[in-house]
Amino acid sequence: MGEGFVRVADTKDIAPSQMKEVQVDGESICIVNIDGNYYAIGSICTHEGGPLADGTINGFEVECPWHNSKFDVRTGEVTSPPANEPEPVYEVKIEGNSVFIKLQGKSTLSPQSELKLLEKIKVEGTDVMSFKFSKQDNQKKRTTHHYCQTILQVNLPFLK
Repeated sequence: MGEGFVRVADTKDIAPSQMKEVQVDGESICIVNIDGNYYAIGSICTHEGGPLADGTINGFEVECPWHNSKFDVRTGEVTSPPANEPEPVYEVKIEGNSVFIKLQGKSTLSPQSELKLLEKIKVEGTDVMSFKFSKQDNQKKRTTHHYCQTILQVNLPFLK
C-alpha cells in the first residue's frame, strides 16, 4: 500500500449504509460504506463534539445524533447546521478485503481560523470570568464574535 496509508478495517466489518468509528494516531475517523464505496471523514462533530459514527446515514449525508448537524461524506462539507465547520476528509483505498485510509500530515500552513481576545470581565463577588473573542475565518474572510463564561479554577497568567 502507498505511503501514509493505514489499514483500519475489513470490508465485511462495515455493511452497506453503515458506519464504523476507528482510532488512528489519536484521530477519531468515521468510515462509511455507501453501496460498496467507502468514505472517511472526521468522527467528532465540529459543532459540539458529537459522535458521528453513532448517528444516521441517509444518501451521502451523516447526521450527528446530538444536534442533527449533517455532513457530506464525500467532501466533509456541512449540509445542514447547526455545525458551520466542515469535517476533515481522508482518502480511502480498498485492497482485497482491507480498508485503508491516508492520514493527513501535520500542516505547516497558517491556521484557517484565528481567535483574538477582545474583552475579559471578572464578575465581582464571584469566581466567574467572561471572555469575548473575535474569530477570523481566513478561508471565508469573515469575522464572528463568541462569548465564553467560566468559573475560575486555575491560574491562567496569560489572561491577566
